[in-house]
Amino acid sequence: MKIPKDLSLLPEGWQTREELLSMLLDDARVVETWKHHHTGMIPDSIDGLIRTLFMKNSWQLTSWGAVAMVSVCQSYTLAHDDNALINGRILLNMGKIIQSPWYNRGRHVYVWNAGVHFEMQMFDGSIRRFVDFYLK
Repeated sequence: MKIPKDLSLLPEGWQTREELLSMLLDDARVVETWKHHHTGMIPDSIDGLIRTLFMKNSWQLTSWGAVAMVSVCQSYTLAHDDNALINGRILLNMGKIIQSPWYNRGRHVYVWNAGVHFEMQMFDGSIRRFVDFYLK
């Protein structure tokens, strides 16, 4: 799938995954993109969409959720060798710290929030160092 160059930022003013997805679904461009690229994959309800896009009780995206989000909103990529060897404790705590969509694949972490991107850059993109800082 070709990712458009003119992606918008996440909408502002949401607090929950439900609110974010409602705002995204109010954008006809988002709906059209998801329908075009992910035919038959878009659930009919917000709850179904949350289960499809996000890991349970977290802002961490599923693989499909990351593909869906990267196709409609600007994302930021960070890379660090530590990210390929993180454990469940780190992922759970990352899910508690970051209150916006994020995805980890190998040594790369993708975030959709410029503030989170900036903070993680201070830790060279290392999820482990980012989480350890917040836990101290």
